Amino acid sequence: AKKLKDENCLLSEGIARIFKVHKSPFNEDDALPELEDLISYDFFMIDPLSGDAQEFKRFFGNDAERSYWMKLVDMAYDIHQVLKDTSSKSSSSVEDDIPREKTVYLASTGVDMVIQRDIVKRELIRHGYKVLPQHTLPKEVSQLEHQVAEDLHKCRLSIHLIG
Repeated sequence: AKKLKDENCLLSEGIARIFKVHKSPFNEDDALPELEDLISYDFFMIDPLSGDAQEFKRFFGNDAERSYWMKLVDMAYDIHQVLKDTSSKSSSSVEDDIPREKTVYLASTGVDMVIQRDIVKRELIRHGYKVLPQHTLPKEVSQLEHQVAEDLHKCRLSIHLIG
């Protein structure tokens, strides 16, 4: 990962080419620093009442539909976008062509609102909106403030879910 980052191969036209998938919670401090900016796909839920992690173990039924399969669809869609954008011959990606009016900042949420945030994000994307942030936000406060301000500047609207 370090070699890829040094050679600028982690991103293709600004889009991550590596996808982080977490089956269970892990200590963020143990993660490779080269991969910390990438969005992760968490195939587990944190119980908002107990704070305990629950891995997705059921793959069929209503609960599986809301958790496992929707997360898998999100990841498959993102992989499809990367493959489509990297295979296109044009120098700018389709997402770069989306105007500021169609760009929305969807703020991160607590564990109690993750499902609702994912639903809103899917609907915005389905209607042709670009949703920011497209990466994991930095942990360091000054970098976080800079990144959020930069992303907000690109957007016409900011959505903050409160539950």
